[in-house]
Amino acid sequence: MGCKIELRPRAAVWQVIGMHHAAASATATAAAHAVGKDVYVWTANTPAMVRAAITAAADAIVTDFPAMATEAVHEAWSQCHAASG
Repeated sequence: MGCKIELRPRAAVWQVIGMHHAAASATATAAAHAVGKDVYVWTANTPAMVRAAITAAADAIVTDFPAMATEAVHEAWSQCHAASG
C-alpha cells in the first residue's frame, strides 16, 4: 500500500477546545489557556450567551446569528471602554 500514517497523542494534536456555552466559564477557559489551547464557545445564540462567552474570555464565539453576535460584541466593547475612560 505504501502509505505512512503518523499517530500522535491527542493532546499534541488538539489546538482548540470547543465548549458549549452553558459550560463556558473563566475557570474553564483559564485551564485551557494554561495548556496552550484556544477556547471556542458554541452555540451562543442570544446576546446574554455572547456576553457570557466574552466574560469567560473565549477566543472565538460560534453562533447561528452573526449579526446579533456582532452587535453584542460591539455593545460589550463600548461598555468596557466607557467604564475605563
